[in-house]
Amino acid sequence: MKFGLFFVLQRPDHMPERYIYETEIPQMIAAEDLGYESIWIAEHHFSSYGVCSAPQVLAASVAGQTKRLRIGMGIILLPLHDPVQIAEELSVLDVLSGGRLDVGIGRASTLIEYSGYDIPYAESRARVDEGLEILRGVWTQDPFSYAGAFRQVHDLSLVPKPLQKPCPPLYLACNSADTVPIAARHGLPMMSSFLVLDQALVERREVYRRVSVEHGHPPQEVAARVAQTWNVRFVYVAEDERAARADPREHLLGLLAAAARRRTTPRPAGHVDGSYEDLVRAGAAFHGTPDQVIDQIGQFHERTGIDNLLCFMSVRTMNPTKVMRSMELFAARVMPHFSKAHSAQTNVEIRAASS
Repeated sequence: MKFGLFFVLQRPDHMPERYIYETEIPQMIAAEDLGYESIWIAEHHFSSYGVCSAPQVLAASVAGQTKRLRIGMGIILLPLHDPVQIAEELSVLDVLSGGRLDVGIGRASTLIEYSGYDIPYAESRARVDEGLEILRGVWTQDPFSYAGAFRQVHDLSLVPKPLQKPCPPLYLACNSADTVPIAARHGLPMMSSFLVLDQALVERREVYRRVSVEHGHPPQEVAARVAQTWNVRFVYVAEDERAARADPREHLLGLLAAAARRRTTPRPAGHVDGSYEDLVRAGAAFHGTPDQVIDQIGQFHERTGIDNLLCFMSVRTMNPTKVMRSMELFAARVMPHFSKAHSAQTNVEIRAASS
């Protein structure tokens, strides 16, 4: 399995914004030496739910202080932006990082972000479709032209192009069931949030496979994209079980309450709801000792088949020392277990294929 860290940079009303950056950026940078695959930064606007409105700017800072760590946009709210400008900014970021950029695309679920940009939310899906066509086009074609409903491009040659060829890996946020066919049609791996339950993940992977084949994508490519699926889960590890459950409790509930207050569209089907204990029982939060978290992730992997887990550890204003300790324990005691398990499974498959 691959493990990354997910950052929303949420600010409770009593905290200064600078404090959020000063505590979470060191965690992002520490992820490299601890052995995490990647960090992913969320984009939000016009509320304290997330105080990073330009994740590509923050990502450039992290890129300049790391060498190996992949840096993900988790996610870029493409309908709110000119796709040509986003293509330029991300191209520079990919060059600057030495080809370490991953790009998640999505549309958000709150009207406040769209009203702030004076864009009708009803246009969000169409803008994602068009924006993806333009992103891919200007990154891979020279010159590129496109006649869309929201943006026209005429014989455009983008400079610089991304370092990764043909372009940085693209993912589509699939937090509602009706987004899955769009990801399949575009041939993009899926990303999903911490509130999409395991059974929904399984069902959506099957829909993704079916729709991908219907649109002519070769089965081996579909299988590769399914294997690239990322899912976010709350994760917190402590040596003591009681502390592992108690430390994140109020912060996690505060985050979910803030999310509920800002949501202006109906909660999609397949999302978990309820108390803190319900979240843990449903598998939305992996909180416990290293051995307990190993067991929780193992069950999650067995149920869903998902190999890529984004760990949401720094929730609201959790004690940064405790968050860093959780990151360290996870890296030292949890990640090696799944590296060994993966190696053992690979060896079994190789032996079976050769027999």
